[in-house]
Amino acid sequence: MLPRDFKLAEKLRSAMARAGIVLGYTHICRRCKARRIDSHEDAPDGAIRRCPKCNAKMWPSPVPKHCTFHELGHYAESRIMPS
Repeated sequence: MLPRDFKLAEKLRSAMARAGIVLGYTHICRRCKARRIDSHEDAPDGAIRRCPKCNAKMWPSPVPKHCTFHELGHYAESRIMPS
């Protein structure tokens, strides 16, 4: 049994991000972020990019597709168990 405060949707989204099921990537400059300068850009791939402000490597952060545990049941009904 899982505790009541267990966030299953967050675990599902992080697993989808690790599996590569994402909408895209947000590249964040960690150096500018530490200086409180907002430096990020959205991209479809996770390739290494350079910050336009400080020329440091940007950290690719995956943006997972929105999916809930409830939606997985509908997927299984239509794909795995056709009538």
